[in-house]
Amino acid sequence: MRRGRARRGREFPGELERIRVWFRDYKIPSGKTANAFAFEDRPQNKAFTLKVRAAAAKALLRCRTCAPGQGLLC
Repeated sequence: MRRGRARRGREFPGELERIRVWFRDYKIPSGKTANAFAFEDRPQNKAFTLKVRAAAAKALLRCRTCAPGQGLLC
């Protein structure tokens, strides 16, 4: 299903904020600090998200194909 952020907000009011708060605070009970989010704590659009995801997948593949001893920058 394709849903934009505005439509999700109408269909599930407050849910995105609850999820964001959970990811920010879930470690606090164990004595750790709250998580900080990139991009000034603002959600990004789908195109940007897919671009970041593709870059991360490419980097992971590169790390998995490095020969032992080459380090992380092979």
